[in-house]
Amino acid sequence: MIKDSHKDKNIIVFGATGKTGHQIVRYALEKGYHVTAFVRDKSRLNLKYNNLKIVKGNVLNIKDVDRAISNQNIVISSLGSKPGQPTVCCPGIKNILQAMQKFKVKKLIAVSAHGVRAAGGVYGRILNFILKKQMQDKNEMEELIEKSKTDWTVVRPPVLTNGGHTDNYNLLTDQSLKGLRFISREDTARFIIDSLEKRNYKNKFVTIYS
Repeated sequence: MIKDSHKDKNIIVFGATGKTGHQIVRYALEKGYHVTAFVRDKSRLNLKYNNLKIVKGNVLNIKDVDRAISNQNIVISSLGSKPGQPTVCCPGIKNILQAMQKFKVKKLIAVSAHGVRAAGGVYGRILNFILKKQMQDKNEMEELIEKSKTDWTVVRPPVLTNGGHTDNYNLLTDQSLKGLRFISREDTARFIIDSLEKRNYKNKFVTIYS
C-alpha cells in the first residue's frame, strides 16, 4: 500500500498508448498515483480515473514536452517505434531530459529492450540485425540517459507478451541475459511502478524476465 505522501507524486508517462505504456498508466492509477498520459491521439487511451490527466502532444516537439513535464515529479518513458516507422526513442528522450533539467525533475524510468548495446549474446546480435534501426535508436537513447544527471533506471524486458501478471519474475542488474526469454507487459509495468519508491535500481540497467 502506497503511503498518502507517495500518492501526491505526479507521474508522466510517455508512450502511454503503446501496449506496455498502457499497462504502466493503468497500474500507476490503480496504486493511487496522479498520472499524466502524454499521447498523440487521446482516443487511443480508454481509461477513466479521477487521478488521470491526458495531455495531447508530440514528444519530438520540445514545447509540448516542456509543458507536460513542468509540474511532474517522476517521468516514465515507454517510447518505441515499429519497423517502417520513424524512430522516436533517442530524439524523444533528448527532449525529455532537456525538460527534466529545465524543471528540476530528477526521477526517470525508461523502458528499453533486452539485446540493446550488444547485450544478450546470440539473441542480442540477431535482434540488432533484424531490427537494426529500432535497436540503434534504443542504443542511443540509453547512452543519453546514462550520461544524464537524472536519477535514472533503464528497464530491459526481453520478448513482451500480453499475458496477465504473475508477480513472479527474475531481475538482473547490469548483467547480460542469455538466450530467448519472455515477460508479460503487466509484470513489467508492475515492477516499474512498485520500484518507484526504492533506491535499489538507481542508475542501473535492469533486465526483467520470467
